[in-house]
Amino acid sequence: MKISILTPTYNRANLLKNLYKSILENCTNCKLQVEWLIMDDGSKDETKLMVERFISDKKIEIKYFYQENSGKMQALNKLVQKCNGDFIIECDSDDYFSNNAFETIEEAIEKDKNLENIYALVFLKYDQNGNNMGNKFPENEYESKMFDLYFKEGTIGEKALVFNSNIRKKYKYELENKEKFITEARLYHKMDLKYNVKCFNKEIMICEYREDGYSKNLNDMFIKYPYGYFAYFKEMFDQDFKGIKLNKRMYIYKHYILFSILTKQKKILKNVKGSINKLAIAILYIPGAIATKKKFKKYIEEEERCRKMAKENIEEDKIVVSHVYKTFNIYLDKANSLKEKMLFWNRNKREKREVLKDVSLTIKKGEAVALIGVNGSGKSTLLKLMTKIIYPNKGKITTNGKLTSLLELGAGFHPDFSGRENIYFNASIFGLTKKEIDERLEQIIEFSELGDYIDNPVRTYSSGMYMRLAFAVAINVDAEILLVDEILAVGDQHFQEKCIAKMKELKKQGKTMVFVTHSMETVKEFCSRAVWLSNGVIKMDGKPDEVIEEYIKETL
Repeated sequence: MKISILTPTYNRANLLKNLYKSILENCTNCKLQVEWLIMDDGSKDETKLMVERFISDKKIEIKYFYQENSGKMQALNKLVQKCNGDFIIECDSDDYFSNNAFETIEEAIEKDKNLENIYALVFLKYDQNGNNMGNKFPENEYESKMFDLYFKEGTIGEKALVFNSNIRKKYKYELENKEKFITEARLYHKMDLKYNVKCFNKEIMICEYREDGYSKNLNDMFIKYPYGYFAYFKEMFDQDFKGIKLNKRMYIYKHYILFSILTKQKKILKNVKGSINKLAIAILYIPGAIATKKKFKKYIEEEERCRKMAKENIEEDKIVVSHVYKTFNIYLDKANSLKEKMLFWNRNKREKREVLKDVSLTIKKGEAVALIGVNGSGKSTLLKLMTKIIYPNKGKITTNGKLTSLLELGAGFHPDFSGRENIYFNASIFGLTKKEIDERLEQIIEFSELGDYIDNPVRTYSSGMYMRLAFAVAINVDAEILLVDEILAVGDQHFQEKCIAKMKELKKQGKTMVFVTHSMETVKEFCSRAVWLSNGVIKMDGKPDEVIEEYIKETL
């Protein structure tokens, strides 16, 4: 018969000595085989070195594993699947075995070999001063459930469990909302629904209370892991409440309300089973909410502050480009008809051209950023990706806020519609309603300076007139982000100056702007930052003067 001892540990090398010593002492007095599995949760002390010394002694089977700060529960989930014992003991690094503990366990197993319906043998746990960490069971060697023990039979304090490995391996510690801890009782109560435990009034384990331990920092644990505790108390309503004492019912109700408030649950009665329980929660909710907000006022205020800061930080980053790749297929000899495809089936020769390679940048609120580089460097492609006209092959682009773009001359215009009709058509693409467009129509026409030409079809417009109309619409949609691709170059000097002046005004209002341009003077005058693209990668990102100087050195 073999027992697997599972120990998750973090920066407690000094405590492992006591546990190791107690295992060795117990092994000399019993026939049980023992394996000790240790999961180091990212310790920075001498834990690994200490365990290697234990292993080099070759006195018992020891297996060492490492994970990077994933928490105690994930450590146990992994160790359970790696162990080979018939029985499992989960032993913290600040616990150790009392004298003759393994003999006591062996004797309990031998007394009743039919343990198919028993998921754990439950023993007493003492502190280092010899005091029982709770109370004794009402009877010795009898079957019950962990839920019934604590909520119906008056059991209190910590106990030591020896799990039936066949049953224990079917379950794991379920974590909520990316939290790293959940009370072990949640696992016990899930097993209670199908199996029993067998209780023994005998001691097998001693615990040294640590100042940073779970039991001495219960309120901190409530605050740190509220979602797990909410799930734990919610699932209590799956248990049989018949026979639960009033004070224990109130304990469940109180904590269910507490964690409903801390996790901002809305439909709290939906999770409650039983009409009496529902009525009790409904009556107690308001006084419970008041008490919770009073007791955990600092936590609730801090959570709200952090939530606001996170929201502000998200809003500050208007455009986030993360490890973006973009590839286009370039056809060298493409068949143009079905006949050609059938006759010259091997004609479709193509090559993949990687236009952007692992591009990452963040553009914050109020920044005016210029994308510069030679033709074919990927500037316009990156701008189109930001507008989501095209999508990356790999990576992600996030934009926070209403966006408008001026990418190609006449984009979004119908050539046979008049300028006035195209204002409605183009502005609606940017998300404006007809009422909003009506309110801004005269302002758009006035800024475009098209006068009587506004009612002519836009196919009769010159490229400069196209640009005037497109720009006039774009700046009147109240967007937070403006993307411009070189089209200002087609306007006359007077209108270019008017556009620059308008964009300076938008910049003062905190709008975010991204330009693709070959005009270095415009970059220096208007932009607070320049990003130099070369062969699809960012070669330099910084102050315009510095970036332009390096860019000119290389290109001239």
